[in-house]
Amino acid sequence: MIYKHKIAEPTLTYGQFNLLYGYRTHWREIATWTWIYLISRFTALSTISDEIFNRLYRESNDLGDILQTFFGYDNTQKYIQGLEVQIALIKEIIDAEIAGNTTLTDEEVRQLYQNSGERAKFLSSINPFWKETDLRSLYYTFNQYTLEMISSFLRGDYETSFNIYDLLLHHADLMGTYGEQGLYDYMFYNLQRTVNK
Repeated sequence: MIYKHKIAEPTLTYGQFNLLYGYRTHWREIATWTWIYLISRFTALSTISDEIFNRLYRESNDLGDILQTFFGYDNTQKYIQGLEVQIALIKEIIDAEIAGNTTLTDEEVRQLYQNSGERAKFLSSINPFWKETDLRSLYYTFNQYTLEMISSFLRGDYETSFNIYDLLLHHADLMGTYGEQGLYDYMFYNLQRTVNK
């Protein structure tokens, strides 16, 4: 059978590959800079913790550069704002935990999960290849590991924090794989639609 508008097996340009790879590594970067920020808050590196936090915060803009290629400026800005809130909430949770303010910690944790749910809903609305339930589950697990890592630092249980960091990195890789596949499918779905017009 001959297909009038059949596309050959999808191939990636070097630029497209770099965009997908950049998205894939994004959550690993957030996990790593969160880990470094925690270390800075509890060690002699505390003098540069603000600079480290700023580097962590910049991850949202790095991701925005990738997403803008696929979803445009407005959609990207909306997502970046949500991600910036997540990163700020992690810092505020650490501050509240160090201060021993459990009421504030509980409220900020609630906001963290609410923010994650909103971002999952938003991303699934702009890319049909990302499912809200999948994204929410991925984000919630990322939050859980991050919070467990913070708690282990507060207890001075560094061995546990190392183990949790390993779990967080593995989970970040799962998030990257899921996100990358969704972008790949979205890219070739739009190519297919263009060819079939």
